[in-house]
Amino acid sequence: MKKEQFSNERERADKVLFLKGLAESREKAELMIREGLVYTKNRLILKPSEKISLNEEIFIKERIPFVSRGGIKLDSALKAFNINPEGCVSLDIGTSTGGFADVLLQRGVKKLYCVDVNFIHLHNKIRNDKRVVLIQKNARYLEEKDFEEKIDIATVDVSFISLLKILKPLKIISPEITIALGKPQFEAGRGKLKKGVIKDIKFLKETLINLAEGIENTGFFIKGIFESPIRGEKGNREFFFLLVLKKEESVEWRKLIEDIK
Repeated sequence: MKKEQFSNERERADKVLFLKGLAESREKAELMIREGLVYTKNRLILKPSEKISLNEEIFIKERIPFVSRGGIKLDSALKAFNINPEGCVSLDIGTSTGGFADVLLQRGVKKLYCVDVNFIHLHNKIRNDKRVVLIQKNARYLEEKDFEEKIDIATVDVSFISLLKILKPLKIISPEITIALGKPQFEAGRGKLKKGVIKDIKFLKETLINLAEGIENTGFFIKGIFESPIRGEKGNREFFFLLVLKKEESVEWRKLIEDIK
């Protein structure tokens, strides 16, 4: 907690957090608020746009250790899959703000290729790291010649398109390990969801099975499935797929999906 003296004027909550030094940026302040980490003596701050006094005492439940909440997702997956990317040449597809990238950098990767259609939202912490190479390109058209080295580990976090459209070209690059975030809401097909949310567990499992079968058709093999501890947009459940190149390393993934509650 940090307390300073300001005027009695009221400002947006995300701006107040930044002014008080409780967040590195307005963007990070917004993420902290949306995660339910920010509160006063009397209430939880629910919206970044909520007006509060600059003199109001603010408490933070827990600081996000990465530039976005996506980092929390990947960090949990690395722990669940028992993967250590230290010293690896890595590839992050769908970098956006840089949550996944931040995790990989903090865990000591040797080099990190970040791929996205643009880097407007990329955090300066990632942009300024000398280990990072930015490739502004649609990941559907990636080629081996885009990279100077063999990729040891790849991470994928894309939205509004099927994960399979990214895995097909990624298989040509053939990273030793791929950790891909599957988002059933973008795999189910338009018109099959009410307000963009999957609530029916049977339909969720069917969608995941179709995705897993599609993954195998791209040439990857599934070594593990792990549900993200943080839900996606609109509260959708999301699942990490650990993908490998060797069939003998794969698991019976149908049982993993059947066991989802």
